Amino acid sequence: MMTYSVYHPSPGYSQGMTDMLTPIFYVLMNECLSYFAFCSLMTRYMSSLFDRDQTEIYRRIRLFTSIFRSIDNELWNKIHFHEEDNFYIYRWLLLDCKREFSQFDHVLRVLELVWIHTMSPLADSQAKSNARSLFTIFVCISILQEDRRIILSCSNEEDLHKYFFSSSSSSRSHRSTKRILQRAQLYYSNYKASQK
Repeated sequence: MMTYSVYHPSPGYSQGMTDMLTPIFYVLMNECLSYFAFCSLMTRYMSSLFDRDQTEIYRRIRLFTSIFRSIDNELWNKIHFHEEDNFYIYRWLLLDCKREFSQFDHVLRVLELVWIHTMSPLADSQAKSNARSLFTIFVCISILQEDRRIILSCSNEEDLHKYFFSSSSSSRSHRSTKRILQRAQLYYSNYKASQK
């Protein structure tokens, strides 16, 4: 991370970057290869997320909001209390949902699919600006729908905050990663088809 920061002063180091580097190093088990893979990931996909002006991350939050409302307005209305309370989605989009799965091999599978989808942007010119974040957005929506019953059963904002900000892996262990990814892929495919 120090080498990256020296050679890439913009965006430099930001909290969360090590979350992206860790799985790369785990798979490659080579510091040099991991560095170059991380640089490539940042250049092709993530560096704008860590810009200090935060333009890109807030653009993705707006896109998430728009898509999620069109897919499940009832669930959206349940979780949307104030604009500033959407902070949970900031973390999810910034880290490609890395912290939302309880098993590391599931995290690797999710990141693999998210990063593969970022390398194959949609052909439509308007969609290209959104393509890098679309699959992550659909994974976020799919996680929320996986926990739909839990979320709708929350009786107040405090319960919702506990749901979104619990750091306990047991709070995520009931989720089916396979079902989440299949649902996200379906939404992604439907969205691509609708843009043609």
